[in-house]
Amino acid sequence: YYRNRWAKKVFVLKNGIVLKLFYLLFFLFTTACASLHPSHRENMLANMPEWKIEPGAKIGILVDSEPAFSKENLIVEADGSIIYPPLGKISVSNFTKKTLKEYLVKRLSQDFFHHPIVSVNIKTSAKIYVLGEVNQPGLIEIEHPITILEAIKLAGNFSSQSERNTIKIVRQTEKGEEIKTIRLKKIGFNWIRNENIYVGPGDLIMVN
Repeated sequence: YYRNRWAKKVFVLKNGIVLKLFYLLFFLFTTACASLHPSHRENMLANMPEWKIEPGAKIGILVDSEPAFSKENLIVEADGSIIYPPLGKISVSNFTKKTLKEYLVKRLSQDFFHHPIVSVNIKTSAKIYVLGEVNQPGLIEIEHPITILEAIKLAGNFSSQSERNTIKIVRQTEKGEEIKTIRLKKIGFNWIRNENIYVGPGDLIMVN
C-alpha cells in the first residue's frame, strides 16, 4: 500500500516538473518568435517608406573614385532645387533618396562615364504633433519615418488618464484633410504593432 502511494506521489511530482518545463519552453519559444517577427526594428527599417525631398534638406552626393563629382551639404532651395555643379540646377522636390540616386546614375552615365557608383545621403527633419493623453504632448522633430507607437513613445508614452481607446492621425494631402481612426480596444495592440502604421511630416496624432 505504502509503496503504491509513494509511487503515485513520485508520478505526480514528475508530471508537475514536466508540465512546468513545458510551460517554460513554450514561453521561451513564443518570446523568440516575437523577437523575430517582421514587425521588429530590423525589418521595419528595411521596409520603411521614403519621404520626398523637401526644401531645407541637405544632400550629399558621393561618386566612387570621382572626388570632383562628390559634393556635400547641397541645400534644397525653396523651389525644390539644388545646384550640383556637374549637372547644374536639378529639381529634386519629387525625388526620394532612391529615385534621386537613380536619376544621378542615369545622367552621369549619359554625360560623363559608364556605370558610375553613386551614393546619396540626405539630412532632413520633419515635424509631427502628438496631442491628447500623452505625458509630453506637443511638437516632435523626426529625421526618418517612424511608427505611430514610436511617436507616442517619443511623446512620453500614454498618460495615466489615457483610456487607450482611440488614436487619430490627421494628415494633409493633395485632396485635403485625411483622418484615420484606430480603435485600440477593438483591434488590440498586437495588431497595431504588426501593421507598422507610419507617420510622416506634418501629421497630427490625437491620443485618447
